[in-house]
Amino acid sequence: MPLHSDDPKSVGGHRLLDRLGAGGMGVVYRARARSGREVAIKVSSWNCTRPTARRAG
Repeated sequence: MPLHSDDPKSVGGHRLLDRLGAGGMGVVYRARARSGREVAIKVSSWNCTRPTARRAG
């Protein structure tokens, strides 16, 4: 899936290439490290990182 217009362009020095999937827990991106290696990066949703949301889920 292509990146959305509001997706970041990079995360932690990794350039995001496209989306692999998205759901209630966050978004998984296909990214490229500075070394050229392709990796998958999961960015958690704000709601699932809040302690109250974790306990309620």
